Amino acid sequence: MDSPSGGRRRTPAETNPGQNVNLPEGMATGDSDRVVEVIREWGSLGVDQVNFMLNEFECTPQERVLNNPRLFGEHVIPKFSASD
Repeated sequence: MDSPSGGRRRTPAETNPGQNVNLPEGMATGDSDRVVEVIREWGSLGVDQVNFMLNEFECTPQERVLNNPRLFGEHVIPKFSASD
């Protein structure tokens, strides 16, 4: 699968081994490196804001849902600077 930046984009199955998911193109799910990769691709197209969808289908335990913003702050946000 090609990404807008021309590189090969990892599929959800590659970033989340053992999960067969069919996500809409451009959704960022998986480890922090995958999320950063997708946000950078969108940024290269001029996107400057992202939205969070936390537990949309109410199938994730509440503890994990509440942990996601913390993980995003610790592992994704630091990879960006004000000039990004």
